[in-house]
Amino acid sequence: MSDKRQHKRVPLTSFVILTLGDGDDVMSLKTFTADISMSGIGLYSDKPVRLDRDVSLAINFVGPDNLATEYIEGRIIYINRLADFYFMGIEFRQEIDPGRQPLLYQRIQRILGYYSQT
Repeated sequence: MSDKRQHKRVPLTSFVILTLGDGDDVMSLKTFTADISMSGIGLYSDKPVRLDRDVSLAINFVGPDNLATEYIEGRIIYINRLADFYFMGIEFRQEIDPGRQPLLYQRIQRILGYYSQT
C-alpha cells in the first residue's frame, strides 16, 4: 500500500473552530488537532459532520509571543467514528503559505526541522 500524501504530517497542539455551511445554515464546532501538514489537518470532534463538505478553519495555537490564530479553507475528505469521538481529515484548498498563514507556516517548518534532526 503506497502513501499518497505529498507532505509530512506533524503534531500540533491546537484547537480549531470549524465553520460549516453558508447563509442561514451555519454551524461552528470546537475541534482539536491530531496532526497537520502543509496540505491538510486531522481533527477530533465530539460531533459528527458530513463528508465532502466545505469548511472554514480558525486554527488557534501558541505562537511566538501568545495565542495565535490563522485562517484557512478546506474540504472534509475523511471521517471515522472512534468511540465517543470522530476523527476527520480535511484537505486545504491551498497549501499553507508563508504570506497567508505566516505564523502557522513558521511553526510547521520549525517542527519539521526538529524531526529532521532527531
